[in-house]
Amino acid sequence: MTLPTDLVVLDASSILNLYATGRMRDILTVTPSGAGIVEYVLQKEALFVRGTDPSQGEIKEPVVLDPLINEGLLRVFRLESSAETALFVDLASQMDDGEAMTAAIAICRSCSLATDDQKALRILSVRAPHLDVTTTLGLIRRWAEATSTPRVILEALEESMRTKASYRFSERDPHYGWWLSAVKKRL
Repeated sequence: MTLPTDLVVLDASSILNLYATGRMRDILTVTPSGAGIVEYVLQKEALFVRGTDPSQGEIKEPVVLDPLINEGLLRVFRLESSAETALFVDLASQMDDGEAMTAAIAICRSCSLATDDQKALRILSVRAPHLDVTTTLGLIRRWAEATSTPRVILEALEESMRTKASYRFSERDPHYGWWLSAVKKRL
């Protein structure tokens, strides 16, 4: 099954980082052909972000994606062909299973891929240079530009990702320069 190339399959890191923003629905709404998640990532990896409870302090906050799936903003995929399975097995020897399965589906179905995993990005740049790969920051940029999102909201997003998902934007991210200019920070 070939899907639109502008459909983006999200790995666990992207799911957790987007979920931590509290604006995942809004961000996925501007993704032209939608987004997908591999069933394995949904069931085994993208399970919790950090939260707080007044009586307990820091807690594991469950990642609840069912509403996004039910709305059709997030499609669930599983390995369906022998080519996908073979590529998954091959990639899994070099990266985590979730990233390998996500990449195998994106490659075999000619979709885009979103990951913040530096090892996966490095491997895929060599193994699948034709693959359209983006990052959480790239997805945020698309949303922010499409909606003229104010700086104060972008700063709140960054803080939420840092607090809930331990994520910091990387200087290696191709969208980092945009981020600095969007929030008026200096290098």
